[in-house]
Amino acid sequence: MKLCLRNVSMFPFFFHVGEGFRRELQFRCAPSRTIVTRSPQTTRQSRFLFLVLMAALTVALLLSLNVILVSNACDCQSYRAPLLALYDSAGGPHWRNAWDLNLEVCDWFGVNCKLFGIYMINLTQQQLTGTLPGASFTDSIGGLERLILSSNNLTGTIPPQYGNITSLWKLEQRYVIHSASQFSYRHATTIVRQFYSAEAH
Repeated sequence: MKLCLRNVSMFPFFFHVGEGFRRELQFRCAPSRTIVTRSPQTTRQSRFLFLVLMAALTVALLLSLNVILVSNACDCQSYRAPLLALYDSAGGPHWRNAWDLNLEVCDWFGVNCKLFGIYMINLTQQQLTGTLPGASFTDSIGGLERLILSSNNLTGTIPPQYGNITSLWKLEQRYVIHSASQFSYRHATTIVRQFYSAEAH
């Protein structure tokens, strides 16, 4: 039979024990505890397995992202025909940085591509001459946001078909209006008014 007095100090008049016996009672009455320790080797193994798991998850995530990017990648070769129309109409072989037609279109000077297509053509100060192509360019260049053709020697007016490139109007209409120093701004202004009328209705 084990005698355990939980709090001896509560009965000062009934129990008079020495300090040593008091500590012995407190030690014996203390609840038993099981202390679990891990060896350093077990800890290292756990950390290693955690790192391996995180690395595997990272690789899986990158692979899935790559699949998504590849499946949505731009088929920019479909833009080759309209770009060649611009090249031929504006004196491409005589440009300051003439396009190497053996390269992919996204490697041509001034042609900027992103995931879903060509978004900008910047041919500022490239010694462009002649006129802008019409439907042969505009009908197949959907998604173009910026067309920068300033400081060149282009002549004529902006073909009305450029009003069909809705992405170009919505994002960078000023590049259409001021696309070349010798363009007829009256005609360009007419195009912009047509856009405003379409938006109003």
